Amino acid sequence: MPSRDIALWQAMSVMALLSALLLALFAGLRPVIDADTAAYLMASNAADPWIQVKAPYYGWLIGSGLSFVPALQLAVFWCAVAAISLQARRFGASRTACISLAAAALFSTAFFTDTNVLIPESLGLSGALFAVAGVTRAAGGERDSLAMTLVVSGSAMACILRPIWLPMIVVLPLLFVVLRKRPAPIGFGICVLVMAMMPAILLSAVRYDKTGEFDVESFGGYQASGLVSLMLTPNLVERLRGDERATAQRMLALRIAAQDGGLAIGIPRNSSGVRSFPSTALEYPDVLARTYDDIKFRHRLLLRRPGESWPAFDARLLRTDLAVIRAAPLSYVEWLAGASARFAGHALVLNPLMLVAATLLVTTWLLPTGGPASSNAVPGDVKFLGAVTVAWLVAAGLLSITASFPAGRYIDSASMFLPALPLYFAARRLEQATPLARLSSSVWPGGAGKRR
Repeated sequence: MPSRDIALWQAMSVMALLSALLLALFAGLRPVIDADTAAYLMASNAADPWIQVKAPYYGWLIGSGLSFVPALQLAVFWCAVAAISLQARRFGASRTACISLAAAALFSTAFFTDTNVLIPESLGLSGALFAVAGVTRAAGGERDSLAMTLVVSGSAMACILRPIWLPMIVVLPLLFVVLRKRPAPIGFGICVLVMAMMPAILLSAVRYDKTGEFDVESFGGYQASGLVSLMLTPNLVERLRGDERATAQRMLALRIAAQDGGLAIGIPRNSSGVRSFPSTALEYPDVLARTYDDIKFRHRLLLRRPGESWPAFDARLLRTDLAVIRAAPLSYVEWLAGASARFAGHALVLNPLMLVAATLLVTTWLLPTGGPASSNAVPGDVKFLGAVTVAWLVAAGLLSITASFPAGRYIDSASMFLPALPLYFAARRLEQATPLARLSSSVWPGGAGKRR
């Protein structure tokens, strides 16, 4: 059975140990305190955890033994990578494809930057991996309780710990439809959707009972207020009505005071000496990314009304955010274009493993092969790796562009599987190289160019 491929597990074990060694060498296996760590721990220990700035779930999970968290997050991530690789092999992907998928995860920037940090990024990544593993199992024909358990538990981990993964709820059933090997009843695709949605809906119902707001976490309005504040102009504020107008007016005043006082970059002047959002968003999106948190944090300090609970404050900001976007859709489109450009540039050019994979691909392409170029790749592998990469990119990256700004950690998470296909093509090309093909045939009977 493919899932009992000893050579695959030997390769994965070596890669896992090597990734841990590199992590220990360059970052150490010690807990790293992030700017948001205190907020997560405070929420979990608060008398009323539901009305805090951060959700309490991560603090409840890690408890007080912070020194063990990096080891815990490392172990969970390893298990998640093993799960998706195992299910990919059972699905029918070749050994080379499974190793490429695992290598993309184990040597990703997200792995090295998130594993030690006391925030829920690493566990959210692991949850998403478990969910994709469940869908892969179901798409291969094993539509059993294990597949559903992986989907439910994985989507719960990802979407509850890191709500930026919420698009995964829709992406998972679409991934199932793309990957399924034979036609399946449409009801099962709907079942995947319901199973992925269920944890978020149940938690939102609990939060509605506790706070009056139906959401996974009261943070979306506050998070998006940064991009809305940068879009605002006096004319735009005048087009709003009621409480949204008053809130937007205050947001604009805070941004202008911050940029004039040198506390935030805000909207810089263009070559004509005019502060222009369109030119900044389209041509210099990194400037907006740099100033985003400064603007947003001033909202947290100075925009909240006396006695206003955090959920109510976030809900008010969300209403204002939506009103501003409806009033200025073109500015929002300009934001999306600039944020997408930043996202793509960082995901491709500033992704170390992607650069390594591209270099390997170019190098191996120059090697002489023992067969035709068409034998370098298995179509089923390309479809599988491509579908998983796109699904992962959309699930992790969509909200970072549409409802926030594409911070480095969001891009690193979303682009984790981008190197998988270049690594796969490079490995297949290497297997076909004439001197190596004979060695591969002696180690793995059946020939280097055949599917294993």
